[in-house]
Amino acid sequence: MADLKIKNFTIANNYSKKYSNIFLNNVTLKKSKNSSLLYLKNNFDLCKFKENNKIIKYSEPEEHISFISKLILKKIKSKKIKAIGISIKDETLLKKIREKNKNTQFKVFSRRASLEKTIYFFTKKKFNEKYNIVILRHIWEHIYDQKKFFLKLKEIIQNDHLIYIEVPDCLKLIKNLDYSMIWEEHRYYYTKHTLIGELRNLGFEIVLFKRIPHPQEDNLCLLLKIKKKKVLKIKKNRILENLSLSYLKNLSKQKIKNKAFFENLKKNNFKLVFYGATHMLNTFLNINKIKEADYLIDDDIKKRNKFFSVIKKPIINFNNFMKIDDNKLAIFISCNLALENKILSKLKKLKKRPKIYSIFPHSKNYFLNIKGS
Repeated sequence: MADLKIKNFTIANNYSKKYSNIFLNNVTLKKSKNSSLLYLKNNFDLCKFKENNKIIKYSEPEEHISFISKLILKKIKSKKIKAIGISIKDETLLKKIREKNKNTQFKVFSRRASLEKTIYFFTKKKFNEKYNIVILRHIWEHIYDQKKFFLKLKEIIQNDHLIYIEVPDCLKLIKNLDYSMIWEEHRYYYTKHTLIGELRNLGFEIVLFKRIPHPQEDNLCLLLKIKKKKVLKIKKNRILENLSLSYLKNLSKQKIKNKAFFENLKKNNFKLVFYGATHMLNTFLNINKIKEADYLIDDDIKKRNKFFSVIKKPIINFNNFMKIDDNKLAIFISCNLALENKILSKLKKLKKRPKIYSIFPHSKNYFLNIKGS
């Protein structure tokens, strides 16, 4: 079974005042022998690379938080709730639970540390208290040693307990051969089938499952309990097996198509612009060996004038970009698909009509799908 390898991969979210990069050795994506689950082989010690970067602002989807809080409160038997969230990502949901149940006490284990450090310190911590609700939003896919984390959860839960886990669903990305999903911070790339299977194998009982649609990646939302009896392993899904294998083996073909497209832009003297200094863009640049861009736009004020990934020009905001007088621009939207329509509206303000594309295969503006490109 062939693995997917990317050499000299730059760490994402490394926003610096001077052009500099932190390179990882080969990033290797593998398929599990027991299922269609895709995962990173590498165990990068990101703690030594990433201190608390105040530039990074977590922005997970939260439109469904009120709905999820109602589901949790319907399932929990106790009227008095003692809850814990592992990271700052969990605080919004915890506050919503307290808003609906005034007898709720909660704490957030870590608000400031990076997710990597939060996971490390949580597994090392000796807890004197037990909780009947534990919240894990968009952190499970980051955890390298999930068995160790599971054992820590067993230590801190009460008999009447619920554990809420939320992870991104990678099925759309795998189907569409979207290689921008690969990120050194995400160890695992789940679908509904692989997530439920892995959780059951660890010893979780699935109390409730909900899929919440989202333009980029759907959210897989589960209420869990820790089961005392051993659970049977989930059967392999042949369709998902083939999708995962196809994802691993088709990168070379995809790179050839991408290379031809960008060479054609260069041949026709287009200036290359990316809108969104995100980890998805970092992966896209690394995979396609794109080391030059004329402009990099991001409207996050904390990123302004910082250097990002392999691009040797600092980030500018859209207002400054509007002042640029270039005739031939090819702009690639590289931030979350939920923001695409908002960005398209902004780009309409430009006096000169650029070519507008998306780096994401499941976008209607994907560069390889636009006729005449």
